[in-house]
Amino acid sequence: MKKKYRRAVCFTLIGIPYIITLPFICIGWLMEKLASGLWNYSEWLKTKLRVYDYDLD
Repeated sequence: MKKKYRRAVCFTLIGIPYIITLPFICIGWLMEKLASGLWNYSEWLKTKLRVYDYDLD
């Protein structure tokens, strides 16, 4: 097998699966960042909406 064909086969075997899985990896990373951001927002919101019981019955 010629060297240029060997390089093309290597690119095909490694590059094509990488190109196919890259969008899923990016979407997973974005969802992880979104989830951590929502968790931080919910913790902040809990501190702002805390209910204090001042009823001294």
